[in-house]
Amino acid sequence: MKLKGIKPIEQHADKIVMGLVGVVGLGMLAYQFFTPSTVKVGNQFVPPADAFRPVETEARELDSRLGAAGLTADLRAPEGFSGQALAIGPAANPGPAQRVALTLGPPPRITAIADAGAVAAAMFKLPEVPAVTAPLAHSFRSTISPVEVLRNPELAASGLIPAQQPFDKASVSIEGVFDGTAFKQQLMSDPDGSGPLEPVPLNWWRDTLSDSNDFIEIVAVEVERETLVRADGSIPSQPERSMVASLPGRPNARKLWEESVRAVGDVPPLIEQLRSMSEDVVRPAYFPTIAGPEWKPPFEAVVASDQAGRGRQIDTLRRRYNDLNRQIDALQRQIETAPATDPRMEQRDRQTPPQTGGRPGMGGAPPQPRQPATREEPRANRAVLTNQLRTRERERDRVVRQLEELGERVEQATTDTTTTPVAIAPTLSILDNPEIRLHAHDFTAEPGARYRYRVRAVINNPLYGRNLQPQQQALGETRLLEGAWSEWTTPVEVDRDEFFFVTSAEGSNEISPLPRAVAEMYVFYYGYYRVASTSLDPGDMLGGEIRLPELKVADMRQLEQMIADPSGMPQPTAPAVPAAPTTPGRGFPGDPGLERRPGTQPAAPAAQPAGPDWLSVPLARERRVSVPAVFMDANVLPVVATGMAGETRQRFQVLLREENGRIVARYPDLDRGSDVYKRLEASARAGETQGAPRIRPEETRPTLPFQPRERPGTAPTPGKGGGGGGG
Repeated sequence: MKLKGIKPIEQHADKIVMGLVGVVGLGMLAYQFFTPSTVKVGNQFVPPADAFRPVETEARELDSRLGAAGLTADLRAPEGFSGQALAIGPAANPGPAQRVALTLGPPPRITAIADAGAVAAAMFKLPEVPAVTAPLAHSFRSTISPVEVLRNPELAASGLIPAQQPFDKASVSIEGVFDGTAFKQQLMSDPDGSGPLEPVPLNWWRDTLSDSNDFIEIVAVEVERETLVRADGSIPSQPERSMVASLPGRPNARKLWEESVRAVGDVPPLIEQLRSMSEDVVRPAYFPTIAGPEWKPPFEAVVASDQAGRGRQIDTLRRRYNDLNRQIDALQRQIETAPATDPRMEQRDRQTPPQTGGRPGMGGAPPQPRQPATREEPRANRAVLTNQLRTRERERDRVVRQLEELGERVEQATTDTTTTPVAIAPTLSILDNPEIRLHAHDFTAEPGARYRYRVRAVINNPLYGRNLQPQQQALGETRLLEGAWSEWTTPVEVDRDEFFFVTSAEGSNEISPLPRAVAEMYVFYYGYYRVASTSLDPGDMLGGEIRLPELKVADMRQLEQMIADPSGMPQPTAPAVPAAPTTPGRGFPGDPGLERRPGTQPAAPAAQPAGPDWLSVPLARERRVSVPAVFMDANVLPVVATGMAGETRQRFQVLLREENGRIVARYPDLDRGSDVYKRLEASARAGETQGAPRIRPEETRPTLPFQPRERPGTAPTPGKGGGGGGG
């Protein structure tokens, strides 16, 4: 059928349009293949392959102009230049010029950048760092190793140790306990219930890919000291408080943090660095010593030395032992039903959401969805619980050893070896540890002074660097959170360098028309107190000769050469323990032969070398000691003293005149019975055989359950003495 009124061109218009479009498209495609492409460099168009050639050409022309003689003729060294002539241009390299390859650096990379302008949708409360509990302080005296003095220039230049050997030093060690789980509870819980504040987002303080990796760490343990009595005996009219500096030459983690952290992205890598040095931050080791008693944490030292409070210490340890048993039983029950891994981790491995803003917790935070009012603690897996169990068992073992030292019998075995083995658990983080032992050392303490201390923990701020709401911006500007101060420790007195005691006296009688007295003078030297005893008549000044064992100090020049050449440096060894004293029936504190446990069989004695070769400079065998006081008289008191067997004895008062003319009274029975005298007497006995070859029977540790000692009720001994310092 023929169409009426429609022209042929109208009938085929659509086909004509489609054909024209196709022809144009084919033309453009052909143009792309057959027309060479160029890029504009400067004012010229060049092929892409030659894009860098104009730059190289200009660089070569510039290099040739710089090397031209005309440009260097007037270049001279500035006036007043005191060094060698300044060589510029060809004069700096008179030889033939060499072609230098130009490098343009690495190619550009495409990096995802989080939205730094996004502001958190919620409001948060700055968490508070809990106060340190159970603070203790204990004074300590020893001789610093000369190896440490040479290897630690800051210690040598600090002025805190003597300029010459032996490097005797008095200090105070401080200890406290920090509960990391209390800080975690603040992060997990809603700070105001139904109010506007919400818990800190989980990915701000924990790695979302690992529940055992928290971005929270103890950055510093800080100690404040208050002086109660100065070294000269004066009492301050106003409280004198100062911050205790860290040990010379040891890392200062707080300073490192404040200098290194400039944005929230700097936190995770520095956290990893702090974990590698956590022992130096949380429990810095005392300096290596060459002579003197072994350093112990304050808690153990107080337990060993507190004779009057022995019963109180036993009760405290018993309560702690029972509490640890309950915790261990609960953990063992939880391990039986705990999953091998966290179910949330398995689900996250199967379905990991895409991350477009960088690693969580490192970059600027995108808008956060509103968190629920409460957050459920993730269920601990078997590995984490096992790690907690091992921590409690080690703590229980330590408590058992302390009870054993006090003569107590512990019937239950300390370690349960029947627990089903599981995979090795990761190190317990501070947020999962309820009892973190913190140590610090006051190396600036002065002999004769009395101090008290308080401790606090410093933790990094999980809100630092976050884009908080305007009214909370100040919360994110603080890098570190300083914890609340602990209570003050009980006052601790740093023993003086010199002491004297009047140990006996007698009045005038038919045999001796003059009163007499006996005094003992103690001086700290080379790790121990040394004693000199003298008999006194009226008008005599206190003084005497100290007989020393054969002692040697280091040849510092030889030792410095050995340190410069580590191949010749001997391996460090434990300090030698002095042999038993020769006085029959007496031992020194810490001597294993003093109270040997039943059921042990001594092995054959083994002689140990006296010391390393660099301990080669002998010291004098005698030292003169004197006290600026004169004996005047000894009077019988009207009261009597009762001995241990119930006998009665006369009591005497000894009068001394000091150099300033003051008359002082001393009472021999009180001097002999004081804790200071007993401690110094024990130190002097321990130093009698210092430097002698160590001959000590090896001791076999008994099996559990523990048995009481052969001599129950014996006073606890302060611990094994360290020796060394002799050849």
